[in-house]
Amino acid sequence: MATKTINLGKVGITNGGDWVAQVAYPKLTTVYHAATMSTYLSLHDNNMNEPTGASDAHWQLMIDGATVKVVVAEAEQVNATLNGTVVTITDRHGHESSVDLGVSDKETVLIRMSSKVSGITVEGKVISAYYNGSSEVSATATVNADGIARFEIPFGTQYRLSFPQEAGTEHIDDYENTALVIWKGVDVVYQQRYEVAEVTVQQKVNGVISPCEGIEVTVVSDGVTQVITTNSEGKATASVMYGHSYTVSIGHRIGYYAKEYSQTFTAGYPVRGIQFEYEHYDTGLRIVCTDGVEYTMEDFSEAVDAGSRDISEATVILVKTDELITEGGVFGFEIDSMVHRRYGSQAWCTQNTQFNSIPLNGNTPSAQYYYDGLGATRAIVQEGIDRGLSTPAATLCLSAKITLGSVEHQGFLGSIGQWNILWENRLAVDAILDLVRPETTYRLSNYTTNKWTSTQYSAGGAWYWTSSARIDPKSYGYAVVPFFAF
Repeated sequence: MATKTINLGKVGITNGGDWVAQVAYPKLTTVYHAATMSTYLSLHDNNMNEPTGASDAHWQLMIDGATVKVVVAEAEQVNATLNGTVVTITDRHGHESSVDLGVSDKETVLIRMSSKVSGITVEGKVISAYYNGSSEVSATATVNADGIARFEIPFGTQYRLSFPQEAGTEHIDDYENTALVIWKGVDVVYQQRYEVAEVTVQQKVNGVISPCEGIEVTVVSDGVTQVITTNSEGKATASVMYGHSYTVSIGHRIGYYAKEYSQTFTAGYPVRGIQFEYEHYDTGLRIVCTDGVEYTMEDFSEAVDAGSRDISEATVILVKTDELITEGGVFGFEIDSMVHRRYGSQAWCTQNTQFNSIPLNGNTPSAQYYYDGLGATRAIVQEGIDRGLSTPAATLCLSAKITLGSVEHQGFLGSIGQWNILWENRLAVDAILDLVRPETTYRLSNYTTNKWTSTQYSAGGAWYWTSSARIDPKSYGYAVVPFFAF
């Protein structure tokens, strides 16, 4: 908010002139005490006591001796001299202002205006005063080169001062008061207006939401980067000047579903709340039974030993890693199809031609569909239909379905990235196959037959998998292994 400092002068409602002994002075009467060359204010009615100094219980010392100092905004001291009942104030610029304590019936309001915003000057700005609740301007004062404006307001007048507003600065509230004192100072400062970006990061673990502490939130504006770490409440705040754009980024966390967050805003609100939530997940391999229930290998083995599960109920091995979850490519494959090699031989495409709906040389993690075989398979089949091309491998996999419990899972031709992750985990897959299909000899590690992926290399070639990624013409007939989306 814009700052406004208010400084009260000395109260002087009734002038009692020089102090005279045996006179009963009313409350709020000022007197000049010649012996001490000071001015006092009576604190009660029928005051016949002689003023004695600053600690007097009957009188308030207003002006001490021949020289006074009036404290104004920001603790700046301004010299003032007393000549009889007339106080002359000299400010830091050498300008003099005089007030007669004996005869003044007006409150002098001195406004000092300054600016902390580049491009905004205060000289020439007009301040308006409204008296006694009027909606019409009663008086105006123009700010001079020193940032000073002055009003003389009759005692007893209720007044409201209104200050010019500047776009992009904090709002300056009107100042309201009643003229009852000799002098008053009001300090007004134009301050840059900021939007506060308040980022709240939470995490959900097993359905329980809690603040996420220690997450780095990056805010970039005008080429300046701020990195703020969330506190124990999961909050991080940054201030951006009004009218300026800024980008808020929150990084991905391994083991959580949420992808990286990045969004750009233009500052224009006092506070902008930004909510972000990580949801925890467990990575690794899972055994999925006919009813759709997932188990780790250890949990399934215990269930079999306890008699609550039979190994024949193990239907799918689910592959769930951070990369797959981030890219929407979590998949599973049928256990029996793997151990019994139930895969036919099909061409990727009957013509060695380029497909425009998927990238060329897609064997890189940054390429579209690298971890998303379902998206690539759908794109291949649709483009084949649109162009009258035959896509046997992708079409066969897209027609495959598997139902576990009440959920149907869509088949697709696995991408090069999905095959790469599966192969990296082949020993763990083999351990599961040894548990649930001990009578068979086929395992993933010895399945090195050429298997098509949904990833294109060039106009005439596509990637296939043996024990690594390789390339051949799309018209070749290789094994087709359906994966299933989860």
